[in-house]
Amino acid sequence: RAALSWRARARHLVRLLLPAVLTAVLVMLLAGCGQGGDSSGDEAGADHLVLRYRMADRPRDLDPQMAVTQTDRQLAAMLFTGLLGYDAAGKLAPAVAESWTVSDDGLRYLFRLRPTTWTNGEPVTAQDFANGIRRILDPDIRHPLAPLFLAIENSEDVRRRKVAASKLGVRAIDTDILEIDLVRPMPGFLALLADPAASPVPLATIRRYKRARTTPQRIVSNGPFRLE
Repeated sequence: RAALSWRARARHLVRLLLPAVLTAVLVMLLAGCGQGGDSSGDEAGADHLVLRYRMADRPRDLDPQMAVTQTDRQLAAMLFTGLLGYDAAGKLAPAVAESWTVSDDGLRYLFRLRPTTWTNGEPVTAQDFANGIRRILDPDIRHPLAPLFLAIENSEDVRRRKVAASKLGVRAIDTDILEIDLVRPMPGFLALLADPAASPVPLATIRRYKRARTTPQRIVSNGPFRLE
């Protein structure tokens, strides 16, 4: 499985989102986030690409687990990168996940992450992904996609506050290895992990800046674009 290059992912996102009232400027750092890539295409020789993005309405929240409107979700998909994504042909492809295995019974997924960094220079870890998925099932957030994640072990009890979020069947085995346990096989589970809601989360930034966490001055992201 060949991982999507940051440039390829950016080009694909631009093609998807261009048909969308000018309210945001995003900058793709072609050498940023510790990622390389080819130098072909019309961006060759440039050190960044600026996308002035037309949106139907004003964004409300760019936190990937709080983004529920179409505009917010589109922007979150550009600012954050999950375990998997989609290639130019619309097929699932590795993103931050370098590789993965699924147990024979379809109940355990093991992801190995490739080295990537947040925009503040800190490494993106398996725990960041575990924290993101835990937030989807946080009863205080009430994410509309939470019911789709109920195949994860202990997810229903977490939503009902019967057990702590740490008991959810999503855990960091190492800094670069994420394990997810299900209670029943779910054929579309990998596609679910490509949703912006399943993006990693910079928990320290969220706790420190709270409501200001997604302003251009404070937001910490790991996607091919960054907000300015």
